[in-house]
Amino acid sequence: ALAKDLSGKLPGRRGFGPDEIALDGSDPLFDRNEVHEIYKTWRKVFNEYDPPRVAVAESGAPAARRPLYASADELGQAFNFDLMSANWDRKDFKRIITSNLKASKLDGSSSTWVLSNHDQIRHTARYGLPNNTNWDAWYVGGFKPPVDYHTGFARARGAIMLMLALPGSTYLYQGEELGL
Repeated sequence: ALAKDLSGKLPGRRGFGPDEIALDGSDPLFDRNEVHEIYKTWRKVFNEYDPPRVAVAESGAPAARRPLYASADELGQAFNFDLMSANWDRKDFKRIITSNLKASKLDGSSSTWVLSNHDQIRHTARYGLPNNTNWDAWYVGGFKPPVDYHTGFARARGAIMLMLALPGSTYLYQGEELGL
């Protein structure tokens, strides 16, 4: 949301996830093409350091546009939030990991891996809920069903171990290395 087009009426949205953002860089609020010119100027500053610095885009951009942010001309990396939407399911994990490794190979960037962040319900709680739980409804609906923290903790530790074995960069929020 670093560059915006506020000249017209803002469209109604069901949400703010990548599926809601235009794939051509024309969304009025998010992932606009103009942001890439801004990041290219930042890259000039990063390259003045010895060694050059890397930054990571915290963008909710659709996966197809993530390489723009992660390029050597811009920030160098972009958060891959795909695992944050995965059920505790081998097929979900495999599909997400495989597609992101393939994308990294095609665009020449390294992948990043994230299970939780400050904007989402942490994965220990998510993995202690039934698969396909609507987390927004769960959160505003009084936390029903209750989280099975024993199961969630064990699954969170397993997911962290898996993520740490993947190629690329892992981003952990404080306490996640312990399954908190």
